[in-house]
Amino acid sequence: MPADIDRSAILIRPYNRDDYDQVSSILIQGFKSVNGRFFSSKASHYTTFLSIFIRSTVYTILVEIALTAYFNLQSSDSNYFSLEDLRSLYTVLTQDESAQSLILRFLQPSLLIVWVIVSLATGVSTVLGIYRWAISTGDDYIESAFKDDLGDIEGYYQSTSSTNQKPNRSQFWVACLKDYPEIVMGCIALDDVSAHAESFKKKHLQGGGKESTFEAPKKTDAELRRLSVHPNYRRLGISRMLTEKLVAHAKENKFDRVYFMTTIYQTAALAGYIRFGFDKEKMLTYGDFVKIWCGTLNLNATKEEKEELRRKQESLLAEVGAK
Repeated sequence: MPADIDRSAILIRPYNRDDYDQVSSILIQGFKSVNGRFFSSKASHYTTFLSIFIRSTVYTILVEIALTAYFNLQSSDSNYFSLEDLRSLYTVLTQDESAQSLILRFLQPSLLIVWVIVSLATGVSTVLGIYRWAISTGDDYIESAFKDDLGDIEGYYQSTSSTNQKPNRSQFWVACLKDYPEIVMGCIALDDVSAHAESFKKKHLQGGGKESTFEAPKKTDAELRRLSVHPNYRRLGISRMLTEKLVAHAKENKFDRVYFMTTIYQTAALAGYIRFGFDKEKMLTYGDFVKIWCGTLNLNATKEEKEELRRKQESLLAEVGAK
């Protein structure tokens, strides 16, 4: 890591089309790093262990019933499983025994071995399923992002007017070295959400929402998007410099509020937002597992409001698991 780089050597400039390959690579690396956190969080969640235990126990019981039936059939004079064999199986499985003998029977080596084997198989298949889910979820998100704003960064963020003919105050910036402005180290975008209201409405309807439930974005709101720094240049303050540039642009363009949304698994990013001055607005849940942390920055906050937020920072950092 180039630890000798300081802020004075870093330039924040508007994106240009020659940056596309580097910006795409940085963002994809950032997206894919979240996949691993999705996987580890889901795989280590208590519900996953509970699911493995319950299913392996049920499967073991079914295997034991099948084995009992098989050996009962083998000891029978008949080549098929008769009604009498079924009665015998029922007798074996329901015979009146003490609790101690039932426990001893359950802990017989043969049954224990079957349970261990079934548990291992169930555990491996579950973990592989979670891994495939995490990868497919990440790939789907990346594909949708590059079909959305990242498919035409200049058109979406840097055109002077939007699709609904409203002035577009959006912008996309990259961080680079002043001496080597062609090398992109990180990026960030401000989305003038009111200028892209038609795009948001279309996605709302495609997602199954009704036109009557769509809330048009406020003209005074802007969204912070696509903040990512190349792994080789992290911990140099680049994220903060990019955010400072975005906030200055938002104030110049008369926005009152900047908000963002990110998963709770991006602890370092959340800690950076909180330390910068963002407050928690709400928490959203997608599906049964993915939790989204929604933050907001009041650009017109009073001195008292800023002081109150500073007092909240420690609790917010603790909430997201940041030290």
